[in-house]
Amino acid sequence: MSNTYVNLNFSFFGYVVRQALADKIIRENPLLRIKKPKVKSVEKVFLTFEELKLLVKTDCKFPILKRAFIFSCLTGLRWSDVYNLQWSEIQENQGKYSIIYRQKKTKELNYLPLH
Repeated sequence: MSNTYVNLNFSFFGYVVRQALADKIIRENPLLRIKKPKVKSVEKVFLTFEELKLLVKTDCKFPILKRAFIFSCLTGLRWSDVYNLQWSEIQENQGKYSIIYRQKKTKELNYLPLH
């Protein structure tokens, strides 16, 4: 199992145990005797600029999907945020453009200057 999967399941199991304690189904927390698994950081792999330029030249059956992916690479936006992006979220101020959007995952309002 992956590290993330193990940690997620351990957290979920912890919730179940705490609920069992609250409902008086069990008397003590057995997780206090278990060492919580450590989450190892995962190495993120990024496209190089040369790879991205090659991708721009590559044919694609779905050009809009290709453009959205490249836009995502250039802005750092998640696919879910690119997919939900509205024209009204792109704003111009003194000749400079930025995206002001609410992030789908965290629900945070973000400001992203465009170059």
